[in-house]
Amino acid sequence: SSSSSTSSAAAAAPIAERERGQGRELGGVGVLHADVVIIATPIEFLDVTFANLTLPVGLHHRNFTHCFVHHVIADGLNGRYFAQNGSPVEVVPDSLFTMRNVTAPWVSIAVQDKAAEGQATEGQKVYKVFSNANLTAQLSDLFHNPSAHHLQHWPYTFPELTPTESAGFEFQPLKLAAGLYYVNAMESVASAMEGSVIAARNIAQLIAAQLRAS
Repeated sequence: SSSSSTSSAAAAAPIAERERGQGRELGGVGVLHADVVIIATPIEFLDVTFANLTLPVGLHHRNFTHCFVHHVIADGLNGRYFAQNGSPVEVVPDSLFTMRNVTAPWVSIAVQDKAAEGQATEGQKVYKVFSNANLTAQLSDLFHNPSAHHLQHWPYTFPELTPTESAGFEFQPLKLAAGLYYVNAMESVASAMEGSVIAARNIAQLIAAQLRAS
């Protein structure tokens, strides 16, 4: 939600309830009291105000990287785009990867599949391009005969991870307070869907232990 709300260990949140069969439909403005609250989004982008709650010292702000993902159907990569000394490259590999601090506007290019048989694009290749900027205007230069294109922009893909040797450095914790847990703390160590699954399982085990003890 884009509107601000107040959250604490008691989990005050903007909802109201209406009976609907065996379940409840939630909407409007009200208060929900819960035993446990789980935050499953980067806290840097969470529009929530915490009241009567002191957050851990290690909950520092992280800078995030955004990502553009282009899927392109084309005959291949354009040798003129990769010209060396004015001469087009005759054979361009289907998969290309860059190193840190390069000038290329894309991060990686790789073939994912061949276009489906019986389609107008049959015989062409399906490419996936990762970049830190929108390359739509450059695709006709980058590819030979591009015939289809789909763009997906992820505004905060993963936090910028830098090695740390500081003995006093603390990663964001999974448990923010009694009854308040934070799945995306795992992204401070490794950002991947599989890592989020591990974090969610650990939190589920912590909650189960809490319920058994109560």
